[in-house]
Amino acid sequence: MKKLVLLICLILLIGLTGFVLADNFNIHYRIAVDEGWNLLQGFGAYSLVSNFITGGDITNQDVVAIFAYLPNENKYVRIYPKPEVKVDDEVLLNSAFWVYLKKSGWIEYNVEEEWASANNRNMIAGWNFVGITPDMLRLKVSDWKGDCNIEKIAGYQRGWEVFDANEFDIHVITLADQEQDLGRGVIVKVLDNCKLGTSGSSVNPPIIPN
Repeated sequence: MKKLVLLICLILLIGLTGFVLADNFNIHYRIAVDEGWNLLQGFGAYSLVSNFITGGDITNQDVVAIFAYLPNENKYVRIYPKPEVKVDDEVLLNSAFWVYLKKSGWIEYNVEEEWASANNRNMIAGWNFVGITPDMLRLKVSDWKGDCNIEKIAGYQRGWEVFDANEFDIHVITLADQEQDLGRGVIVKVLDNCKLGTSGSSVNPPIIPN
């Protein structure tokens, strides 16, 4: 009988290891947001955690809708309300989300450290929703682009602001000059499938002259 109980417990444990919601929400964001649409990093966890918003002028009741972008399928999916997909993918949780708010002000919330990193993040050819995470603070694009060939970067604040590599050296841009810039989101268009990285993967020796 004891062996049967142990076997059942083992099966249940294996079934639960697919996605674990850890209790280390130790990355804290405090962001100035607008009434209407905002791009916010890691906000998909709103559907997983009660009282996700921890402070500021914005409350959990001020969240009207949350959408994610799936680059593999080139489409939006609703996360809240009435989720169209289950948010159980760490890659998705690490991205930026569209969040519609009833009012403007300061918003504060926490995300897991595992869901807040640009390092080793896989990118799909085309547009990707990227959160501005703590490992990007005061870094230029060239410091975290990894092996990606970035064509465009666009931010949204009551409208799009687009930086095109054909018109501007986007590698010198710093997306987060100060901590209150962290937690926002941008969309990044890459030429091919690639991987972001802040661990020196973007450092290359000088090109040999012709």
